[in-house]
Amino acid sequence: MEQQIIEIIVDENKQQLELFGTPMFPCKACYSDVNKFVTGDISWHWHEEIEVIRVKSGSIHLYLDNSDFVLNEGDGVFINSNILHYIRAGTSEECILNSLVFNKNLISGGVQSVFEQNFVNPIVENKNLSGIAFYKNTSWGEEASACIKNAFSQFEKSEFGYEILVREYLSHIWYIMLKNIQDLNLNKNLYIVCNYKKFVSENMQPFTNSINEYKKFEIYKI
Repeated sequence: MEQQIIEIIVDENKQQLELFGTPMFPCKACYSDVNKFVTGDISWHWHEEIEVIRVKSGSIHLYLDNSDFVLNEGDGVFINSNILHYIRAGTSEECILNSLVFNKNLISGGVQSVFEQNFVNPIVENKNLSGIAFYKNTSWGEEASACIKNAFSQFEKSEFGYEILVREYLSHIWYIMLKNIQDLNLNKNLYIVCNYKKFVSENMQPFTNSINEYKKFEIYKI
């Protein structure tokens, strides 16, 4: 079942003091109305786990380490591991967020698996990639946001085998990000360039060597 959140408790380093799921199923679904938080916002915090959020109603202004953007009803977002983030409501009306916080192991499988090495780690371990917005006015953004909605719904119902479906939807979000990564642009501050062979030059260095050459991509700030 999902849990309603009204307060973020952190330590002196702003790390959120909460367990997200269990070792057997390291994932937690959270329901929150930003305007009902004790502080009136979701204060600065970070966690080792990955987070995906869908705006069910209202709008929010999300601040990350190196970018910020507005998300409206139906939009979603991916927040990378260990990224400091802060959220305030964009309206005084109801501002409902559905989020899932999960350890990368949920979708990466065993250590040094093809999933971890070729698909998960290149994103999670890239310190320049703080987050990716899923805007509903793009086909793939809408698809990724729908996956968050469906994963949250399965958590909410918690029927037999829901864990399999939640994992499936979260894995599909990852697939969508990788498939469409050349289109990603966060406030014109972060560009992701695909096709390593075509775009690499003297002033462009690959951010990882753990992925096959034809699957490499780079991230640059301008």
